[in-house]
Amino acid sequence: MRSQRWPAIPSYLPGADSRVIALRVDTGAPSWERRLGGAANDILVSGDRLFVGSQDKHMHRLNAEDGIVEWRWRTGGPVIGVPVVDERTTFFVSLDNVLRALNRSSGVQRWKIPLPLRPATGPLHAADALVVSGPAPMLRAYRVADGKSAGEFALPGELAAAPHLFMPADRAFPVLIALARDLIKGVTVTALTRSFDPPTAPITPLPNLTSVSPTATPSEPGATAAPGSPPPRP
Repeated sequence: MRSQRWPAIPSYLPGADSRVIALRVDTGAPSWERRLGGAANDILVSGDRLFVGSQDKHMHRLNAEDGIVEWRWRTGGPVIGVPVVDERTTFFVSLDNVLRALNRSSGVQRWKIPLPLRPATGPLHAADALVVSGPAPMLRAYRVADGKSAGEFALPGELAAAPHLFMPADRAFPVLIALARDLIKGVTVTALTRSFDPPTAPITPLPNLTSVSPTATPSEPGATAAPGSPPPRP
């Protein structure tokens, strides 16, 4: 019987003692460790780079091979949640209530937008927008290109958990799932996705997003409302 051979690639762990540690998957031995100025948050691995915020009010980019800090950007509050990156930009939020976009390669700031809420988790990248959530019963979207407002969506109660983004096999755009709770209504599940029906008139307050659950929408003639859910919006 042949033994399983694991590839000698590292797994990256954030530590409450301000360290980021790379461990070999095959042996569990540390490959390197890097101490930041404060406790590290969840780490985003993108290619051969790591992106991680910390409680020392900085966003960092580390080289995945040796942990060298290639750049860091200081904010006015602790960086929270997992950042979002694309080919050119790193997006993240911090507890000075600001959404920022930095050049992925150099760390130079592209734009920043003050938020009307205190973020509870990192932004979500939904098509051409970034969605930010907090304690308020509201999801707010901002354009990836320049940070300008892309609308908002009122939830039927406060968020019960962090929103979740996934890509269904039968859709061209991701679907955002939000759980809201209310003392009377209980927990309501709402799914949001980009809308092209009609293409120039979104049917919800959040441009390019349309509610597909728990109530029926005009583009879903066969859908039915969940028991006890509110009637569809006009």
